[in-house]
Parts: sequence; C-alpha cells; structure tokens
Amino acid sequence: MTTERVLNIEDAINDPKKYRSELVLLMSNKPNVFRMWSILEERGVIAQDNLELDPNDWKSHSDSASGIKLGLQPTPENKKSRRLFKPESFSADDEVLYKLNHEICHKFLSFLVSEKSELSGILINLFETFKVIRDSGFGLTDRSHLDDQLEIIPTNDDLAKEDLVEFIAMSLWSDEYFNDYMNYLASGDKKEERKNRKLVSLGEKTTNVLSGIRDKILLRLG
Repeated sequence: MTTERVLNIEDAINDPKKYRSELVLLMSNKPNVFRMWSILEERGVIAQDNLELDPNDWKSHSDSASGIKLGLQPTPENKKSRRLFKPESFSADDEVLYKLNHEICHKFLSFLVSEKSELSGILINLFETFKVIRDSGFGLTDRSHLDDQLEIIPTNDDLAKEDLVEFIAMSLWSDEYFNDYMNYLASGDKKEERKNRKLVSLGEKTTNVLSGIRDKILLRLG
C-alpha cells in the first residue's frame, strides 16, 4: 500500500518532539490503540518523552523499567510477513504505528494483570494456554518464533508472552484485522501453510472464545 506519509524520519532526527506529536495524532485514527495509550498515559505508565525514536534501526523494544524504543526503519521484506499479517495492507506509517501498538501492549498487559480483575485472571489463563501451545513447538502468531527480536535467549515463557501481547495488539488494531486472522487460523485451506509456519490451527469454538476475550479487552478501554 502506498499513501502520502505523515511521519517524516527527518523530523525524528531534527525535531523528535514534533515526530512524537505527529505519531500520537496519527494514532487517533486507531481509536482502540489511542484509548489504550491515553489510559496508560493518564496513569503515568507511558509518556511521549519516554518514547525513544531510533531512525537507524527497524526493531522496537519495550522495557518495563523505562520507556519504549521505536525503530523507524522499514522492516526487512524477508521478516515483514513474520511480524505483520497481510503486510501488503500496511502503509509505511501504519507499519510504524503497528510497531508502537505492539510495544504499548506489553505495558498494557502488565497494567491489566496488575488490576487483579476478572480480565486479569482470564489473561493469565490465556498465557498458560499459549505456553502449552508453545511447548508443543507451535504458536498463535509468528511472534512466538521471533528469537531475533529479543536481546536475550528467549524461554518458551518469553515467546508465549509475545504471543499474548500480539493477540492484544491484533485485538486493538481493528475488527477486520482481528477477524481475518482468526479466520486464517481456522481455514482448512491454510492448514498446510500454518503447519509450515508452526502456527496452531483453531476450531470455531476456540476462535469464538478468543473473540469473547477480545470483547472484554475492548470493554476495559471504555
């Protein structure tokens, strides 16, 4: 997808404050992501000033003790399809915003679990389920296989958490994106492709359960 860019990498170098402001403004086009950002900002979990822009790298990282490092370079083509579902549907700005969405979701997950609510219990149980799937060599998303994304040698727990964070990120991005991915995991026509990518196959009952969990996450956004 080719569209006129809003985000200018030169601004990230010469005027990072302007770039951050434009990024948050662009985020408002994704209401669920913007609401998540707003909730965490109101609680002091994240702030624009703690968003580190890296114009020289494509990788991004969220540190629980500090902020978020956002890589602004395009994801290499041979890695993009492992990080984005239907990457051809993403503009260059969308790709940057989705990277940020995923990293914010790391912090959102920690925030939700800390609330000790019904939803936090559901997410903890879902994490345990993803661990079992990961222990079998498969994952819900390609994020459960991204060893090069982590600075340390990841455990299956680390990779199951990546799956859970990406599940939340997909949930917030859009109805269409989430539903298309659930359909992909359930499609009989894609069974061999999923096997080659070590992605789990889901039945209708499981996709309905996951959709219900997504509804609870969206409800928490208010």
